[in-house]
Amino acid sequence: MTLLLHLASEFFLIIEETGEGITGFACGDTVYGMIRTGAFSDSRVVPTTDIARSPERITALVGAGTVTPYVERIFRLAEVRQALELPEAGRTRGKIVLSMG
Repeated sequence: MTLLLHLASEFFLIIEETGEGITGFACGDTVYGMIRTGAFSDSRVVPTTDIARSPERITALVGAGTVTPYVERIFRLAEVRQALELPEAGRTRGKIVLSMG
């Protein structure tokens, strides 16, 4: 059995820096998107094709702490198999979290 593990693929962030020649986005813009893995990292290089500008209403709600993700269950890293089985069985409504601690 091969297990694919994608840790945190969705992100919502404020652009801190842009590369040379980048158009359409600037420092301070709030964006969202999905990447294959690693969205939980402190910083991330993301192609402009993988992000979209966040609607102002969403930006305000997240900034105010009004919108928070619903966590279905937190698993220890040793329980990764069970964590992957839940969404495959179609029995989840929220995020499945793996705790590294």
